[in-house]
Amino acid sequence: MDHRGGLTVAYVLGTTLLILLVAIAAARLLNHHFGGELAAWVQAVGAVLAIVAGFATANFQLKVQQEAVMNERRALAQAAHLLGYEALETMSERLNMALTPRGPSKRLALHGDRTTEMIVAMREFDTTKLPASMLSDFIRLRSHVYAINQRISDIFESEEHGSESERSERKKTRYERLRSSVRVRAEAVILFDRLQQRISNEFGGEAMTITTGQFLTDYSVLLADS
Repeated sequence: MDHRGGLTVAYVLGTTLLILLVAIAAARLLNHHFGGELAAWVQAVGAVLAIVAGFATANFQLKVQQEAVMNERRALAQAAHLLGYEALETMSERLNMALTPRGPSKRLALHGDRTTEMIVAMREFDTTKLPASMLSDFIRLRSHVYAINQRISDIFESEEHGSESERSERKKTRYERLRSSVRVRAEAVILFDRLQQRISNEFGGEAMTITTGQFLTDYSVLLADS
């Protein structure tokens, strides 16, 4: 039994006991002045009231607990929603930067650091309390963001090593090497939209739209037509 459950039992028992004590005290007082029959009726009525009050109090406390649990679930779902959005948004910015012709290396690395931080935050997020209907999409979204970010980092690092001709040749093929990342990113957006819809249906909330930069948009269109 958790802390809130213990408080509920204690509150119900305390309320019931208080009513019974009042009924017994009143019965004794009436018995002294008016006789035993009236006192017995008062004591019986008091016992019934104590039972009714106990049930009413337990029902009230149960509703309070259910509301607290729902609020906790809502907060977790909204946190997962925001975290998923920020991670996918940051990764999308990095992918768009990677598709930019001769994109600045420092900015590409900076986007990588930011995306990695978001991935770490998603990994450390307590999914054990996340509603089961949202768990799969959140975990798969996290996996997609990680895979894309890692792919971009691998490509970026390969362009920084080797001879000048080798680096130049790799940079020329970056566009093609990012094909799989763009496809996985499209799947990630679908996962996020589904996660967002499930959260909205159960808890409400404002819809968020993932930004797609111009170079990422152009590449996505090209892939769709091919």
